[in-house]
Amino acid sequence: MRFRVSLVAVGILAAVGLTACRTTAAVEQDFSTRLQGYKGGTIAQFISRTTVTPSDAYPTSEGKVFVVSGDYRAPACKMLIHARARDASGTADSWIIERFTWVGPCIYLPI
Repeated sequence: MRFRVSLVAVGILAAVGLTACRTTAAVEQDFSTRLQGYKGGTIAQFISRTTVTPSDAYPTSEGKVFVVSGDYRAPACKMLIHARARDASGTADSWIIERFTWVGPCIYLPI
């Protein structure tokens, strides 16, 4: 009887473990989907909701690119947030997010 119970327990644990195991592609896709939720919002909203703050920014022909360098959770992460100006004020709430690109383990950022 003990053997049968332990086999059932092992089976349950294996099933739970398999459902929690995800491919890198699936994790990356989920991260990309979460980022798309910020598209059309402002840089100020992104910072407020994620606590992820760009460390630098530079102008482009399309607007501005905000640079997020990784923190202690993802030190090798580098994310670029491409944004266009809504008005000439230049504040964080005047930049509308167009798209994201990233390199490294940015999936560990709190987004």
